[in-house]
Amino acid sequence: MFMENYQQCFIDTIPYLRRYARAYTGDTGSGDALVYQTLECAYNLINFLQTDTDVAIWLFSILHNINVEDRRAEEESAEATVLDIEPWDLSLLDDMEFDEIDIVSALARLPADQKEAFLLVSLERFSYEESSEILNIPMGTLILRLNSARKFLIKYLLSDDFSELRAAQ
Repeated sequence: MFMENYQQCFIDTIPYLRRYARAYTGDTGSGDALVYQTLECAYNLINFLQTDTDVAIWLFSILHNINVEDRRAEEESAEATVLDIEPWDLSLLDDMEFDEIDIVSALARLPADQKEAFLLVSLERFSYEESSEILNIPMGTLILRLNSARKFLIKYLLSDDFSELRAAQ
């Protein structure tokens, strides 16, 4: 019975993992690949799962750790390139309403650590405590990252550059 409950929790969490991963990567394929890696890793670690573990937080933590390792590997690689998603590259936004494009272009410009904090709290609606647990950072660090992300997004969305871009769309 224990495993059946966790399997259902895994299944129930997949849409939220996908939404987060797609918003984080800015790409459906990359986001889905990240979720696949997360589920594969979680399946391999299922025997270590405690009965009182919040499965959603556990899965988001795994996704975060995979993401951190991937970023670290890219930084160490001499051939690594930064994926710069341009706001006018609408092919990445096929499944979105036009009004949602604004925030996606702004999110693409956030540093990774700020984007993670912002998406967990604002998009996935995790509490500050849950988000700091997922990211394995102190609550104060989470709040600093979240505030920095919010300030950047407000500044960016009110900037002249963004207004010109918006007018061109």
